[in-house]
Amino acid sequence: MEILLRDIPSQGLDLDFEADPSNLDLLEEGIDFEGLVHVHLSVSKQREMVFVTGRAQTQLLLECGRCLKKFPCPLNLGIQAEYLSSKSLPTQEEQELKPEEMDVIFYSGDTILFDNLIREQVILAIPMHPLCTPGCLGLCPRCGQDRNKGDCQCKASDLDPRFSILKSYFKKK
Repeated sequence: MEILLRDIPSQGLDLDFEADPSNLDLLEEGIDFEGLVHVHLSVSKQREMVFVTGRAQTQLLLECGRCLKKFPCPLNLGIQAEYLSSKSLPTQEEQELKPEEMDVIFYSGDTILFDNLIREQVILAIPMHPLCTPGCLGLCPRCGQDRNKGDCQCKASDLDPRFSILKSYFKKK
């Protein structure tokens, strides 16, 4: 979604749109979507500073990190950003950013494109270790059976052969 800066009135502007994950380059990240990304943004402007707040909602299809089953994962994320014209920066070759400038996104020209902001926020909201349920038991490390469906026939007391030397160590004491 692109907006012309001159189209932002003094009282601000509300935008509602749907973004296709393929247009946001999210499909290249290996993320499966069950639909579009629904976005609502409120945009306001003060001189060269543009303030953006809003929400994005979508439904992902993730793979559980324990049992490897696909499950739906709804995302409902808040968006907040500040854009500043790159013309307002000093024209030095190198410049150190101040702490308050670390969260600012710089734009050039007469338009602002929100696709990168939405893409970034969706990627940051995806869980690092997705679980289908918090109590997912996962797969048996020996036979591979899904332990959510029932117990397997593997012995729980089997010792990993890599730790057998430790077993003999504790017998001596």
